[in-house]
Amino acid sequence: MKEKILNELKSFLSKSLDHKYSDIEKDMFVPILSQIIHEGGLQLYLGKHTLKKEEVAKKIASFVVGGSQSFKGVSR
Repeated sequence: MKEKILNELKSFLSKSLDHKYSDIEKDMFVPILSQIIHEGGLQLYLGKHTLKKEEVAKKIASFVVGGSQSFKGVSR
């Protein structure tokens, strides 16, 4: 199941980033971003934290879109 989810994420991200990144950049970043999104979803599903699900999802999305600098100013 994990591989199927990751493949779908990779396909979606690859299409979404088509005009923003070169093929070389996509080959590097799409698998990384897919893993981040998958792991974030898994942690939300398993409930292995005390954070609000909406806040976790927001931080994951911010990180994927804006990189590590997106955490500046985000409440912890």
